[in-house]
Amino acid sequence: MFKSLRIYQITTADGVTAESLAEQLSANALPPCGRLEPKATGWVSPYGRDKEGLVHSVGNCHLVRYGIDEKVLPTSVIRGALTERVSEAEGRLGRPPGRREKLRMKDEVMMDLLPRAFVKPRDIDAYLDLEAGWLVVDCASSKLADEVASLLRMNVPAIRLNAADISNRICTYLTQWLKTGECPGDLHLGEEVDLRDERDESATIRCRRQDLESREIRQHVSTGMQAFRMGLRWGDRLAFTLSDEFTLLRVKALDYLVSQLSDIATESDVEELDAEFAMTSLEFRALLEELSGIFNWPEA
Repeated sequence: MFKSLRIYQITTADGVTAESLAEQLSANALPPCGRLEPKATGWVSPYGRDKEGLVHSVGNCHLVRYGIDEKVLPTSVIRGALTERVSEAEGRLGRPPGRREKLRMKDEVMMDLLPRAFVKPRDIDAYLDLEAGWLVVDCASSKLADEVASLLRMNVPAIRLNAADISNRICTYLTQWLKTGECPGDLHLGEEVDLRDERDESATIRCRRQDLESREIRQHVSTGMQAFRMGLRWGDRLAFTLSDEFTLLRVKALDYLVSQLSDIATESDVEELDAEFAMTSLEFRALLEELSGIFNWPEA
């Protein structure tokens, strides 16, 4: 199940099907990381890196996986090799090397070490809900999520994406919910909130495992603090932290959804993936529909 939901609106996806998506993504399947390359990226199978098939589809929802192979070079190793090379150069030249020479040496050290570095793999799941019009990336980092979205746009020209730009609107709503202790629809206050001063954004307060309806929390709000990240529960199904970037962090299934998932009998990893993706994508669709309606994004 996704742990983070970084959300993009799909504005157009004309003619995109599971088959066309798989074919177009294959142009950027993850290549081997070259000897002198610090990093390789591309699409891998959602069934596992040793499996075939780049897309897993349930109805009009399509699960994909972005793979990253990154060479790991500890800073201490680079520093030690560079110190040794600088010392050798100083003995040879009879003077300390200049700044430009040190930069060149650092590049040489990196080129020497890269072929011997071990590769650290990382996978990021994402799915396209073409019926509801969402791309959802399981990543808390906006930079990495944008990498996934950019490669998807490049490989599938029919897809057009928009990111949310409603930070002020979300902060206003979250702050209002704190003031009143009430949330709309099936939403309920959680147990954490991050506040910042409207007059000085560097002044922040982090509250964890707190009663958000307490007098202390409301007092912070009354003095001009504004909520920009807050824990919420959606009925008895999901808990998450909503940020002002319209990103859901630390997503967790609650008792009802956990019991629903555990009741599904499966006989293989593929069947388990299929069942979990079918249920969670529908839950996320309903949740995002409610949230997008509350915040009026995309605007009607």
